[in-house]
Amino acid sequence: MSSAPDDWEFEVVTENNSLSGPRGMPRLEGTFMIGAYQPVQSPVIPMLYMAFMDDESYILSIKADHNVCAIEGPAADDREPELLSELRENIWTNHNTFLDWERTSSSGSLSISAFRFTTKSQEDAEEQFMEAIDLINEKGWTP
Repeated sequence: MSSAPDDWEFEVVTENNSLSGPRGMPRLEGTFMIGAYQPVQSPVIPMLYMAFMDDESYILSIKADHNVCAIEGPAADDREPELLSELRENIWTNHNTFLDWERTSSSGSLSISAFRFTTKSQEDAEEQFMEAIDLINEKGWTP
């Protein structure tokens, strides 16, 4: 993404059902999920996701996630659910609200969501994605 700051990395998590294992992944032709993050040396990292889902909606989310390839994921013994929860708490501390996104309280051992935004509009999704990057650049992910 040419308009994003240089210290951001972007990855295609799944496209056209290329990652069919995890629940909640888009599966139909033309669907996708991308992730954006600032690389750090830590077992868990904050991630910004945008997905175009099977129902033709866009879901954007801020998550605490493991710092590994989504295809492989961490082995069960290497998962850090306590660190995920701590990172999400830190995100919430730094961002009591996040744009007009919904605060979420999911649980899990692979990743957990802190905020979520859903829309049917590609234009709204792209705008919110870039505004999220701007806000994170301004305030940081965590205190």
